[in-house]
Amino acid sequence: MSGGNGSSARDQLGSTLQGWHAARGRPSLRTIAAATSLSHTAVHSILTGQHIPAWQRLAPVVQYLGGDTTVAKQLWILATEETRPIQVRWGGNETDVIIMLAKVLGQL
Repeated sequence: MSGGNGSSARDQLGSTLQGWHAARGRPSLRTIAAATSLSHTAVHSILTGQHIPAWQRLAPVVQYLGGDTTVAKQLWILATEETRPIQVRWGGNETDVIIMLAKVLGQL
């Protein structure tokens, strides 16, 4: 799912976090880590968008940075949804699956 400006929710979450980080005066990763009981590497991963953490790990960072937890949670939900693999459940047998895929791909 992408935002209206073409960026992903993950990108929007990262930009929002970076904005809050800047607004707070760019505290060091170790300072944030000490205040949130996370490692400085975990904080780095969160702030750079390398990793979308569990909400329980993200919320303290948002709170420390003075961010809006409601906005952050909405972006977090969207970001986790867009990175979740699509799961297909099929109750048919292998032949049915092959036929269905061939039809979808225009092979039949």
